[in-house]
Amino acid sequence: MTRVNTAIAKLTKSFPEITGIRKDTNDSIHLGNAGEGGLINNHYAAEYYSGYINEILDFKLESMGFYPEFIDAGTLIAYRI
Repeated sequence: MTRVNTAIAKLTKSFPEITGIRKDTNDSIHLGNAGEGGLINNHYAAEYYSGYINEILDFKLESMGFYPEFIDAGTLIAYRI
């Protein structure tokens, strides 16, 4: 299993309220609805207009060697560090 696939499996298990987490390119992850309404512990996973990314999601991604970045108002991608 590749590093990206392992990270996707962990993210899907850790954040069941974020749907549609999938491989984006060879080394990045599309974080499903995290950028447009996905929740973590009843708080938004991310919010484009304020630049907010939930610290739990941010920490989890960093611990797996990824960092999140908005592409647009509804698209959050995690890139390898």
